[in-house]
Amino acid sequence: MKDFEDLYNELINKNESELSKLWEETKKEKIKRITLILVLIAIVDIAIIFVMSSQIHSVENTEFCIMVISPIIFCDVIIATIISILMRGKAVNYNSAYKENILEKLIKNFFDEVDYIPKKEMPAGIYDEGKYNEYYNRYYSDDYVDAKLDNKYDMKMAEVHTVYESTHTDSDGHTHTDRVTKFHGLFVKIKMDKSIKNNLIIKQDKSIRKKEKLEMDSTEFEKLFDVSSEDNIIGMQILTHDVMELLIDYRKYLKRPFDICIYEDTIYIRIHCGTMFEAKINSKTFVDKEQTEQYYNMLRFVYKLAKEVIKMSDGDF
Repeated sequence: MKDFEDLYNELINKNESELSKLWEETKKEKIKRITLILVLIAIVDIAIIFVMSSQIHSVENTEFCIMVISPIIFCDVIIATIISILMRGKAVNYNSAYKENILEKLIKNFFDEVDYIPKKEMPAGIYDEGKYNEYYNRYYSDDYVDAKLDNKYDMKMAEVHTVYESTHTDSDGHTHTDRVTKFHGLFVKIKMDKSIKNNLIIKQDKSIRKKEKLEMDSTEFEKLFDVSSEDNIIGMQILTHDVMELLIDYRKYLKRPFDICIYEDTIYIRIHCGTMFEAKINSKTFVDKEQTEQYYNMLRFVYKLAKEVIKMSDGDF
C-alpha cells in the first residue's frame, strides 16, 4: 500500500500525456459552452423584453416586472440546461479517463482482485439487505466495485442514492413533485468468514428508539452514535472502550456520518458523503489533487474501518 503523495506522483507521471490532452480539450469546450449560453440568453432575454414591453401598456411596474422576469428566468434555465447537456462530450471523455487511469488505481491500492465498472449499479436488492427501514421509491447507483479485502473477504462497493418521490395536486389543480433524499453516499458490503452470532447496528445519534438502544459507558460515543444489539452481552464484548474510541476518531476524521450494520457474518457500511468518484475539472492542473486525495482518504477509511470491524468481530462468542 502506497501513501498518497507517492501514488499521486506515480499516476500523474504515467498518465500525463492522455489526461493533459483531454483536460485541455475539456477546458476549451467549457469556454465555448459558457460563451454560447451567454449569447443565447442575451438574445432571448432582449427578445422577451421587447415583445412584452410592446404588448403591455396598462399594468403597474411591479406587475410588469413579474410578467417579464418569470419567462426570462424560465428560458435562461432551459437554455443553460440544454446547452450544458449537448456540449459536455469532452468532459465525459475526461471523466471516463480519470476513472480508468486514476481512480481505479486508487481502489487497487487498498483492495485486491478489483473489478471496477463505473457505469454499473449496485443491485437494489443488495442495498436492501442492510435493513435500513428508510422507504424510498427511486434508486440510483453507479461506480460499482467488486473486490476482496486482504485477498480473503468478498467486498462490494458503489455510490448509492435513494429518494422518496411524492406527487400531489394543490387546490388550483397544479401538480407538484417533492423529492426527499434518504441516503446518498458510499455503500459497502463485506462478507466475513465467521459469524458474530448476533445482529449489531451502529447508527447516527437519535436514529434508534430508546427502548431498543444499548446503553454504552462512553458519553462522547453516545453523542455521536446509537447502538442496537440483539444480544447485549455480545454487543458489549465487541464494542470495547478501545473500539468506541476508534469509531469516535473515525467520525471526527471523516467529518461525515456513517453507519455500520453487522448481521451474523455480513458487514454493511454506509458513508453519508454524497456524490463519489467523479472527476473535478481544475483550471490550473490536469488532475485535481485535492479531490483525488479526498477519494484516497475515503478509500483508506473504508479499508481501515472494515478491517477494524472484522477484527472486533473476531472474538469467541
